[in-house]
Amino acid sequence: MSKWMLIVGVLGVGAMGCGRGADRAERMEKMAQWRVDDAMSELDATPAQKDKAKALTNEVLVEARSMLKQSDASREALLTEWKSTKPDRIKVRAIIDTQLEALRTVAYKAADSAIELHATLTPEQREKVSKRLEQRHR
Repeated sequence: MSKWMLIVGVLGVGAMGCGRGADRAERMEKMAQWRVDDAMSELDATPAQKDKAKALTNEVLVEARSMLKQSDASREALLTEWKSTKPDRIKVRAIIDTQLEALRTVAYKAADSAIELHATLTPEQREKVSKRLEQRHR
């Protein structure tokens, strides 16, 4: 994911595959902050814009940390079901639904943060981000 996608989403929610536990959350946070800082520098963002981007990123990271903790518990619950002699299909689906809802919460928070960040950027900065996004999608 490019840093431009990250600035639009403030934080990619693809952190679920980054490892396990606190180490995973720590790496996710460092990478998110680095990418947002890098993107804001490329936009020649003002200190106020950079502060806003950092604050929004931190808000998303709070939701993401919660999702990561839940995903660890979900993995354990799914493994328990797998190890049983007769896995419960309804329980497995409920675990998946819970995890998908947590992911949806993070994705919505990221989208809301991106919209809020959009309002702080100048038209020129938004155009720069738009061009980068268009390049990434080709």
